[in-house]
Amino acid sequence: MRYIKGVIGLFLLCGVIQLSNVWAGGRYPLPSSATLSPQVPEAISADTTTPRDVDAFKRSWHRKIDKLDKQIAKAQKSLSRASDEGKKNLTSQIDELKAQRDDLQQQVDEAGDKTAEEWNEFKQAVAQKYDTLESGIRDLFKH
Repeated sequence: MRYIKGVIGLFLLCGVIQLSNVWAGGRYPLPSSATLSPQVPEAISADTTTPRDVDAFKRSWHRKIDKLDKQIAKAQKSLSRASDEGKKNLTSQIDELKAQRDDLQQQVDEAGDKTAEEWNEFKQAVAQKYDTLESGIRDLFKH
């Protein structure tokens, strides 16, 4: 009986050693934490952006810009209810917002290969421009 317990113990010990060797970098290394974490659309690698990052960024911002387009179109429809002086004022504000929107669209379309630092600065600049444009549209509807 003692012999059987010793043999079983030896097999268990060998199995643990073999498994630890396999998972410690042998034939089947453990996956790195990078492969286990979910992909964030705007996440970038430590060194540079990837085409996948840029595409996800562009898709995300194009959806936001489409929403701004709808709000600008809604503002244009409201021009018919404004007085002549109000129409001139609103028209100039809408034209300015359209120019800002076009500038934002161009900036988003220029997203490309950048270092991590450049990418973060770029994303902040785009977000700031978007916030300014969105604020201008909100102000337009206050009047």
